[in-house]
Amino acid sequence: MLKKYKKLIVILGIIILPLIYSVFYLIAFWNPYGNLDKIPVALVNLDKCENNCKSTELIDKLKEKNTFDFEIVNESKVEEGLVNKDYYAIIKIPQNFTSSFEENNHSTEIIYNPNKKTNYLASQIIGSAVNEIQSNLNSQTNKEITKTLTNNLKEVPEKTNVIKDGMLELKNGTDKLNNGSNTLYNGLNALNMGYKDFSKGLITLKNGSTKLTSNYEEFNQALNTVSNSTNDFTEKTEDLKQIPDAANEIGNGISNIASNLTNYQIANNQVLSDTENTYKLIVNYVENNPDSLNDNNISAMYMIATNYLNNNTFSSLKTNLNNLVTAENNLNHNYQIFNSSISNIKEINPNLTTLNEALNTLSNSSTKIKDAVKEIDNGLDKINSNSKTIENALNEAQNGSLTLNKGLTTLDNRINTSAKQIDSENQKTSESIDKLNNLDKYAENPVKIKEKDYGNYSEYGIFFAPYFMSLSLWVGGVLIMMGLYYDPFNRFKILGRDTKNRGLRLLLYNVIAIFQAIILGFLLKICLGFTVTDNLLYYSSCILVSMTFLAIIMFLFFNFKDVGRFLALFLLIIQLTASAGTFPIETTPAFFKIINPFIPMTYSVNLFRESFVNINSSFVWSNIIILLIIFSIFTVLILITGYFKQKKAVS
Repeated sequence: MLKKYKKLIVILGIIILPLIYSVFYLIAFWNPYGNLDKIPVALVNLDKCENNCKSTELIDKLKEKNTFDFEIVNESKVEEGLVNKDYYAIIKIPQNFTSSFEENNHSTEIIYNPNKKTNYLASQIIGSAVNEIQSNLNSQTNKEITKTLTNNLKEVPEKTNVIKDGMLELKNGTDKLNNGSNTLYNGLNALNMGYKDFSKGLITLKNGSTKLTSNYEEFNQALNTVSNSTNDFTEKTEDLKQIPDAANEIGNGISNIASNLTNYQIANNQVLSDTENTYKLIVNYVENNPDSLNDNNISAMYMIATNYLNNNTFSSLKTNLNNLVTAENNLNHNYQIFNSSISNIKEINPNLTTLNEALNTLSNSSTKIKDAVKEIDNGLDKINSNSKTIENALNEAQNGSLTLNKGLTTLDNRINTSAKQIDSENQKTSESIDKLNNLDKYAENPVKIKEKDYGNYSEYGIFFAPYFMSLSLWVGGVLIMMGLYYDPFNRFKILGRDTKNRGLRLLLYNVIAIFQAIILGFLLKICLGFTVTDNLLYYSSCILVSMTFLAIIMFLFFNFKDVGRFLALFLLIIQLTASAGTFPIETTPAFFKIINPFIPMTYSVNLFRESFVNINSSFVWSNIIILLIIFSIFTVLILITGYFKQKKAVS
């Protein structure tokens, strides 16, 4: 019974054996990225931090993602673990990790140490994950920096409002200053007008002082005349005959004194009153305008006026004048007594003595008045000479006040304009800052990539399935020919080298290829559990590829014997490198790019890919047609070469 099915078992073994390669290889590498959490990676935390540590957050996130089998290891033991292959890589978090986030003024480095000797691909995978960690940390840093910057920018309108409020307060101050400037200008204008009247009064006062000086000289001369007359009268009192004449002279002198004294009193009172008022005006002006003391002329006038007012000069002058009037009254009274009592000679001497005393008092007062009048006249000369300077200074002050007023008005307008502009710009700034809301979240992930795949593979292994299926079918074709065509025991006569029915042999080989293709497709789906876009296309592709590959291999085996076997294996190697089954053809050297369009495995890989993902009908049919052409060409070549070989053998 076993002998009966032995041939069938051999055929099934030849068919299935190469297919097992695809099944086991794809099972082993079907989803390696789904088991990355089994790869041990050491974490060394050197961060010097006690509270709210960024390193702790990072470690928690890494463990939460469960990307690798992370293990926190002491620094002293981690290098030994890397050498002993306990870990595929080491990730060290530096000492300044948290502080670099808090200070935002220096960068930090996470040290990544892969052991590439252990497994290079593993180091590449871990390296990609580390790059993702770096990208996430940079995004987090950008988020925090942007958040801080945004918060600071949001304070700008509030601070500019403070500036605006300050400018409004400044405007209020300039308004008050402007009002004060207007008041100053008006006051200076009034003072200037009043000073012009004051200057005119000074001229009048000077003229009055000149007249007073002139009248006082006449008065003084008259007083001397009276004094001389009284002296002569005293000397001549013994000569009674001369008494009437002397009395008349005395009377005339007294009358002249009284007349001059009246004029003098009027002029003196006027001068004293005007001078005292003038000095008071000067003192009041300086006290109200202390800065005017910077002018030497005003300062000199102020000192003179203060001196006279403080020393009670005017009171003294008035007192002396009153004494003079009293003396004149006494003189006149005594003269009346003298005149009424001229008959009584005995009374002459006492009256003359009194008269002489009164004249002496009058003379002394007159001397003091004379000195005071000269001082007043000199003071008036100085005041009058400096009056023009003061008037010019007042004009300049008034012009300066006007300029100040215009400047303050301009300043006030500009402050008002600036405040309005700040308010307007502040509004624009606030509107712009409102756009910064959630900017930190945007900075964390400014560009999101939405992946919309065309022809996506659900599992990692599907990407390699077209490549390994093509490899298995080619190897399967080689094994069919090696096991059946070159069977040393000639157990499969119709399939062997010596069969006479070459057409039937060709047909049977294609049937075996079809079974091999169906079994391969079925085993892969059952063992790996993947789905295809179209089952008919999937199994049809398997059959077409299997028959095409077998046709090529049969042609080589039938016509080139041992060299054909070598060529079949050589073509397998060439196709594995040039079919773009793994890496894109653009990444291979120029030779492989050139031969890529001329090898059948290029089209088998493309056709299998179409059955796994979105079907592009035009692309499917182009690959099917090319494979059919290759199949047809080599099948025809087999028939033609077989015909000529059979004909040659018969002859």
